[in-house]
Amino acid sequence: MARVEKFEDLEVWQLARSLCIYVEDLFQTTGLDKKLISEEQYKALIEMCELEINKIGAFMYYLRNSDIKGQKFKKD
Repeated sequence: MARVEKFEDLEVWQLARSLCIYVEDLFQTTGLDKKLISEEQYKALIEMCELEINKIGAFMYYLRNSDIKGQKFKKD
């Protein structure tokens, strides 16, 4: 396996970045440009998504630091 010097060297990061650019480009040329959704609806959606991202991240942090590790590790 090749040595990774910086985060941007990771293949998963490169693929995710390409996907983000594609989705952003697609959205700019379809959604707002064609007035399918309003700017207010777009901003509300972004806020909802950011809130959900933060909640999922906090939940993952909680699970990682929990004493309970799941059914697989349960002693009967």
